[in-house]
Amino acid sequence: SLALRMAHLTRTVPWELLAAGTRRVEHALLAAAAAVFRMPAAVPGEVGQAPLRALEQLMLPLRHGGFGLRATSALEADAALVASSAQAQRALAAGAAACRPFEGAARPAVLAAWQRVHDGAAGEFEWDAASRDPSAEFVARELPGLQSRVSRFVGDRDGAAFLEACDLGCESGRRDAARMRSAAGGVATAYLAGPPGGAETRLSSAAFVLAGRHQLGLAPCADVPPPPCLCGGGNAGGPDHAMACKCASGERTMRHNIVVSAGRRVLLKACCPTSVEPPYSGLGGGGDAGQRRGDIFTIKPDGSVVVIDVVVTHPAAASYADAASKRNGWAAARAEAEKRREFEAMGVGGGYEFVPFAVESFGRLGVAASRFLSGLGGLAAADGRVSKAQFVRNAKRELSVALCRGNALAYQSSMGTIVRARGRAYQPPLAVSTAG
Repeated sequence: SLALRMAHLTRTVPWELLAAGTRRVEHALLAAAAAVFRMPAAVPGEVGQAPLRALEQLMLPLRHGGFGLRATSALEADAALVASSAQAQRALAAGAAACRPFEGAARPAVLAAWQRVHDGAAGEFEWDAASRDPSAEFVARELPGLQSRVSRFVGDRDGAAFLEACDLGCESGRRDAARMRSAAGGVATAYLAGPPGGAETRLSSAAFVLAGRHQLGLAPCADVPPPPCLCGGGNAGGPDHAMACKCASGERTMRHNIVVSAGRRVLLKACCPTSVEPPYSGLGGGGDAGQRRGDIFTIKPDGSVVVIDVVVTHPAAASYADAASKRNGWAAARAEAEKRREFEAMGVGGGYEFVPFAVESFGRLGVAASRFLSGLGGLAAADGRVSKAQFVRNAKRELSVALCRGNALAYQSSMGTIVRARGRAYQPPLAVSTAG
């Protein structure tokens, strides 16, 4: 694509010659993304355009809850030029000195670019003053990987600045911080991390748009003022209102079931048979077991038994946002601890593993869920036919897509509430489209 070509050019052409053209390409991509997510076409800083914070989030790295539409900084462009020059220096070590970037005619421009990077990031990488005029050993050891290191540093700095700008002194700021901490989890943005695959990792266009607006903290439908919801807990159709609305409880139950189904598919790919809703009373439970059930029952190939209990929690809920705005994964940790307390209260006998599989509505997994997926990846890779990293990556993407589908159901329910409130003789939608 044009964007990839522009990114490659920073490795071969000085930034001052590329900046204007690169900015035009980046602005066009940003405007296209804004259109996809039903925001006015815009570029950062222009008055009267899409919400500036949402545009800034689009440009954050995926690992910080953004969409990866990065804007090249002068520091990153200089680092790209220096890194490619260092790689060329190494490749041409046996060639003529005049052809080597750090020794030939290109040296002044390359050295100036390196010194700008050094001065801009020395505190992060602890380069000493002498390295501003780098030795051959320093060039060979430190500079070939400079581009990726500096890009990560700049992305982390931008992500921290975005989170820091959330005003924890007001409710909306706490909700935003809780959302960003949750969206920075690996599963949260996994639905964005590759081209559409099979049915398990493909979202409908409508679900994709709703997933993006959910991640951006935007209301599902902003074209009309949202009326008060029948649940009494806020405006129907407000940002993430459907994640806690009593009127959408059925859709959130369906979301839970969709995530459970995705979990079963992941287990099957690791050669683990599964069944659903195992009764704890049949697993040696006493005390408070009663009719209570888990979500997934499985036995690993080595014979070990696992019961999984899935819970989806919303970190930006009014009662959670204050704590969730200050700690990554707070809502998932709370839900996980509550599941463990409930399990222990039932007095279920030992001999099998209990996994409270907690996932936040923006996508961050709880610690137990993350560890379980990692262990499952190791199990799947044991025979050498699949890569553990690839298995875990695919599992997270499948879970991410499942969560997005479930969230979309809840948001579509809230849109029905808006339709009901704005007219007469409301008719609910059909479950599936029909041409008849």
